[in-house]
Amino acid sequence: MIPKNIPLLYHIVFLGWEPLSAIGGGLQLLSNPADFVHNFVPRTLTTLDPLQNILTNELGAAYISVGAIQGLLLTNTEDLRIWRLLNICLLVGWDGVLMYSYWRSLSVQNRLDWTTWRPSDWAAILITGFVGATRLAFAAGVGLTHAKAHAKRSSKAD
Repeated sequence: MIPKNIPLLYHIVFLGWEPLSAIGGGLQLLSNPADFVHNFVPRTLTTLDPLQNILTNELGAAYISVGAIQGLLLTNTEDLRIWRLLNICLLVGWDGVLMYSYWRSLSVQNRLDWTTWRPSDWAAILITGFVGATRLAFAAGVGLTHAKAHAKRSSKAD
């Protein structure tokens, strides 16, 4: 029940990459929170206190929820408005907040200079930026002109 005429890139990102990576990140947070945290904060700067696992468990739940909601909801509706609304919500409340948290974390670590970034920093920022830009393009209707016309014709037939 996926809308017809959605470009392949949107299928790959919204139905493949994003749900799988979010659920995978959530499972890592639940099973090995220290490794997840050290992807963003070098081991030399901090250790994870097991008393703080409630925070990583809740973050893991959020990651799994985002992946499940996106994967299940988008594969079960042809309504482009639902697709657009979900992606706008995730752009603001997920990608936007993640990018802010990366900036804030690097700032506190005195590592805003990109020459100090580790591969995991680059990966987090570039992947989140790419997914966010893809969501923004989708919300703006990039590549959806034919799908928009189809959706309008379908709603008029009702």
